[in-house]
Amino acid sequence: MKKIYLKQAFLLTVSAIAVLGTSCVSAPKNSNTVQDEPAAEKTIKEPKSITVQNTSNQAEKKFKEHLASIELKVVSAPSTKRTVYSKAAFKEPYVVSVTDENGAVADFSVTVSWPVSRTNDTISYSTTQLITDADGKITFLPEPSEIAVKDKITFYPTPVSSSPSVVQAAFSAGTQAPFVVKSSATQYPGGILYVYDFNENGRPTTNNFTLLQDL
Repeated sequence: MKKIYLKQAFLLTVSAIAVLGTSCVSAPKNSNTVQDEPAAEKTIKEPKSITVQNTSNQAEKKFKEHLASIELKVVSAPSTKRTVYSKAAFKEPYVVSVTDENGAVADFSVTVSWPVSRTNDTISYSTTQLITDADGKITFLPEPSEIAVKDKITFYPTPVSSSPSVVQAAFSAGTQAPFVVKSSATQYPGGILYVYDFNENGRPTTNNFTLLQDL
């Protein structure tokens, strides 16, 4: 009986060793070990063609095409025969009409540019935008001018962008009218004009008749 048991135990031991040996062979390597594997082939898909519409360029093109049929016309303006003095209100407004091949253009944006200040010989301008009414007209009454000036007021279609070509096209399609303001000092007749010479201490001395004659 003992021999049989020993023989069975021996067979069990050999079988266990065989199983362990097989397990060691089939077990994966340590995950920390870097294995050299062949790189997988990558399939690169080309992107689908996308059509992008440049809405800015389209708007500019449409605007320029419309300018070809647009006409701005000064219907009425302050009369230059009725003197407007600086710091005084204009007696009449400017009225401008906008038309195209179909007649009056309503809800159309018009930019107004007029002189507002002067630095030496340089005139600065202010701008505003007005929308035409149902009759295709705008009415503009300038604020009292702070300066005496003889210049122009300009009305032109408001550009759809700041592109130089668009701005130039819009300005070329515009119209102008006289903008004349006289100095308020000229409304007081009479008076004496003095031009003094000053000494080295900065004090006035005599009236400079030579300079007065040149003036």
